[in-house]
Amino acid sequence: MDAIANANIEQITTQIITYKQVAATSILEIGRLLIQAKEQLPHGEWGSWLRDRVEFSERSANNFMRVAREYASNPQLVADLGIRKAIALLDVPEEERQAFANENNAAQLTARQLEEAIRDRDQAREDLATKDAALNMVNGCLSAREAELTQARKELEELRARPVEVAVETVVDEAAVKKAAREAAKEAKEKAEQKAAKALEAEHARVKELEQQLEMAKSSNDAQRAEAAEAKAEELRKQLAIAQNEDVYAVQVCFEQIKEAANRMQGHILRLQARGQMEEYEKCRNAQRALAMAMTQAAEG
Repeated sequence: MDAIANANIEQITTQIITYKQVAATSILEIGRLLIQAKEQLPHGEWGSWLRDRVEFSERSANNFMRVAREYASNPQLVADLGIRKAIALLDVPEEERQAFANENNAAQLTARQLEEAIRDRDQAREDLATKDAALNMVNGCLSAREAELTQARKELEELRARPVEVAVETVVDEAAVKKAAREAAKEAKEKAEQKAAKALEAEHARVKELEQQLEMAKSSNDAQRAEAAEAKAEELRKQLAIAQNEDVYAVQVCFEQIKEAANRMQGHILRLQARGQMEEYEKCRNAQRALAMAMTQAAEG
């Protein structure tokens, strides 16, 4: 080293030794001086200088330098705590450090007690993160079940709106019309019943799975989220109960199908009348009346 650098190191050495002998308010200054010395010492001399001149281990020196860097904007906190507690508090994010020290009365704790308080804080946050992950999974499952239930309802509505195609012959054969009407009604009813039964069975299974997921939410001890999940589950149960009676629902499906077909038939008949095709109009009107009679007889039978 040249004479100037050597003089600087000697001055730093003297200051560090002096600060080590006074109160904890010197901790930051010792850290800053160590940073300066490390920058000025020739390569390879840092460890021996620490050991021989200022009686620091490299670990202790690194702690002082870290404290000097981390607490530059809040030196009073270091003065209140001392080096060991200041080092322990480095595990708390800088923006939360002062509040944590105040809440736990860190100045009155021993270093060991402060370290335990920090571990408890970290464990609590880890537990909360685990619970949040579990609840997010439950909420995801609930959303998926809701989407599936919505799709099931949509499919049932499409089935309800699907028209029953009944062919009407130009030459009216009342016996054939009656037979076709009975067969169409029977086929539509059977299909509607099968579809409704499968949909209801699927919805039962989904609600059961939803309730299992809800139990997971309750067991996570997050009352607010469990309450929200319970409300969703109750809404789904109400919606399922509306479609619970399979026979009633199947009849509703058939009714809507037949009504739609009747409306379409009426539209075609009125267009024949509007175009002046009266012969075809009368034939179709007769077919419409025959179909109505067949439906009445099927209902009475």
